[in-house]
Amino acid sequence: MSLVEIHVTFQTFEEEKTEAKFKVLDILVSVGQFVRKEDGLVTIETEKATFDFESPVEGSIKEIFLKEDPAQEYSHGTLFCTIEASP
Repeated sequence: MSLVEIHVTFQTFEEEKTEAKFKVLDILVSVGQFVRKEDGLVTIETEKATFDFESPVEGSIKEIFLKEDPAQEYSHGTLFCTIEASP
């Protein structure tokens, strides 16, 4: 099994990625929880939309690095969690 870093990325123009921000509204998983590919991990809000960021892999959540705080902004590509991927 391998440890996969999950970074929050979303669709935006390439030239805007360095300035793109998001807020964490709701964390949908907890450490130790098993998730399937495309399960929602976290509800985020960007300048243009609110949506659930989905898991790109299947496995167990090992560590979560962000907190629910609608006042805190994070940059595009910020590390959200690590998942121990299933084979």
